[in-house]
Amino acid sequence: MNTQTQQLAAPETRIYAFLADLAIGFVTLGIGWLIWSAILWSEGTTPGHKLLHQTIVDEKTFQPLTWDRMAIRELLFKGFIGGILSSFTYGLFYRMRVLDP
Repeated sequence: MNTQTQQLAAPETRIYAFLADLAIGFVTLGIGWLIWSAILWSEGTTPGHKLLHQTIVDEKTFQPLTWDRMAIRELLFKGFIGGILSSFTYGLFYRMRVLDP
């Protein structure tokens, strides 16, 4: 994929995808989101991003992230480390990640 044929998502559409992920996680008690995510990570997307037809790409190659990179991104960085940082910053970490995932 090259940058001429692919358009990067605007910050507000990333916020909508994040909110969709939160809603799906809330409605399914997190379990449905995790199962659906594990399936979609091989496509380089999350449930919220999939609903909005977005793919998460590598910033240098513009290729969709692989399953393992998505798992690290979602579980380790956003989940575990994000939870720790957010607890010290009163949620600021999560608010900043929405604008610059």
